[in-house]
Amino acid sequence: MSTTLGYVKTILEQMVAIDSQSSNENHEEITHYMTSLLENDLGLIVEVVPYSKNPHKHNIIAYKRLGFKVVLCGHLDTVNIGSGWTKEPLKCTTEVVDDKTYIYGRGTSDMKGGNAVIIATLKRLIENNNNIDDIAIFFSTEEEVGVRGCQDFMVSHRHMFEPVETFVVLEPTNLYVGSGQNGHYWVKYTCHGKSAHGCMPQDGLNAIDGMADLNCVLKEAITAPDLNGHVILNIGTIEGGDKVNIVPDLCIETVYYQFEPNVFDKHLEEIIKQTIDQMNEISYAQYEYEFISKISAIKCRSTNVLLNKLSEYMKSINQFKEVSLPYGSDAAVFKKEFPSSDFIIFGPGTVEQMHKTDEFVVLEHLNIAIEALVTALKGR
Repeated sequence: MSTTLGYVKTILEQMVAIDSQSSNENHEEITHYMTSLLENDLGLIVEVVPYSKNPHKHNIIAYKRLGFKVVLCGHLDTVNIGSGWTKEPLKCTTEVVDDKTYIYGRGTSDMKGGNAVIIATLKRLIENNNNIDDIAIFFSTEEEVGVRGCQDFMVSHRHMFEPVETFVVLEPTNLYVGSGQNGHYWVKYTCHGKSAHGCMPQDGLNAIDGMADLNCVLKEAITAPDLNGHVILNIGTIEGGDKVNIVPDLCIETVYYQFEPNVFDKHLEEIIKQTIDQMNEISYAQYEYEFISKISAIKCRSTNVLLNKLSEYMKSINQFKEVSLPYGSDAAVFKKEFPSSDFIIFGPGTVEQMHKTDEFVVLEHLNIAIEALVTALKGR
């Protein structure tokens, strides 16, 4: 095992051992650990910025000097562990199958594996005496709950990113080069009905039935010719009713929309508005909607030098594929705040492993990601 591979495996194991589930109120331990790596292993200037809604969670920015042009980006939180694990979620378990080393644990794929690659990449560049003055590292908090940490950082520290040309986000891409990212909306729908005794439902207006009617219309709406196949919809949560013998007068659900870069987001917003307006006209029930989160679909310019250098390296090892990623990430915040800047999403791990039980990353893929980034950053 090479020195780099041993190092990246060690720091990944140490990261996974730190519980940084997004639902935890205190992330001081992961902040302290990452700050130590940035200061002691990389010799960077580190600024720890508390999240405004919880001083025990932090965004971290690290750099050699201000005026940096490239930022390698990760996030410190993971989704919740959940149930059904056959491995220990907060301890890296290693298995070798068909010459591949699988490392299991919460966050190995999303995205402590990517964080480890960021640290190891900068360490390699420093050890090889490459100039890293124009490279910075950014770790956000609360990414898994609507990219809130990155948005919060922009309120107070946006000026630090103004010179940046390219943000490289190390989310899992199966080592595909992500030049695009799908947009997503989180929408809360509310249906108001009328309560009555359960033995006389005709005297009431069942809000759960009303929500079921709305869901049929919502699903039909995204099959419009310009949206069909380019938008997906998932009903994530639904709640309503107090007792089995009472007609429910209120039902609330949250819906996740995902759409490709070729879908104009304002058009999708208008479709949602028109659907609710039409339902309010034809139904006795009344409907409301609220956007909880809105992230636009984005695309990197094909002329971006770092994108092309990274693509060249992956082609040289016969593992190149350019994709638009289906999930949301901090990249959308960067693109919204700095339209003239570009972004790349590239990292170990797969979309299929994100947020799953027995999450894993392939150790050899960590090494490929490091080699690809070192080569691309040196070749700019």
